[in-house]
Amino acid sequence: MRRRKSERKGQFVEVIYEMQKILIEIKGSKDNVHPEVIIDESDLSVAKMEDLRGQLHALQNEKSDRLHTVASHVNTLNSICLVLGLDINHVVKEAHPSLCEPEGVKSISDDTIKQLAVAIERLREVKLQRMQKLQDLATTLLELWNLMDTPAEEQQVFQNATRNIAALEEEFIEPNILSSEFINYLSMKPDKH
Repeated sequence: MRRRKSERKGQFVEVIYEMQKILIEIKGSKDNVHPEVIIDESDLSVAKMEDLRGQLHALQNEKSDRLHTVASHVNTLNSICLVLGLDINHVVKEAHPSLCEPEGVKSISDDTIKQLAVAIERLREVKLQRMQKLQDLATTLLELWNLMDTPAEEQQVFQNATRNIAALEEEFIEPNILSSEFINYLSMKPDKH
């Protein structure tokens, strides 16, 4: 009986330890030290174990959902950064440094998920502003070309800008098309013609 009690207690310790580990990840605790597992030895029943395993399973599902949300946010940020010509690592690191590490535990806390969502909204605003500026510049270029009968071969250089003159936000997917360097380059060209 003592051996069975010791084995059962070991099972309880294992399940509770896993639960505490996931809870620390979800809460975003700064320290990686796990608290000592304390077990109520007055109830080591199968029913209690099943209850704990159910709780552990629910926490594992929540962790999985959070990992999916973080990955989805990072993918969205990557797409926006690519178009804007920004360094994704710098943007993601601001949300949480662990997201830039190729290995190790990624933060899945509420704060990290919120920071990623805020970054997405902030960069979408930048994208929309730059998109509008690019479309305005492309319109100006077309007007100047028509006014000055600019040859088609000269216009070809700016085709990636002028073809997006009426594009929607989701249609801007070309890398660096909305980078500040490209927009600055484009904005200097009308003055030279």
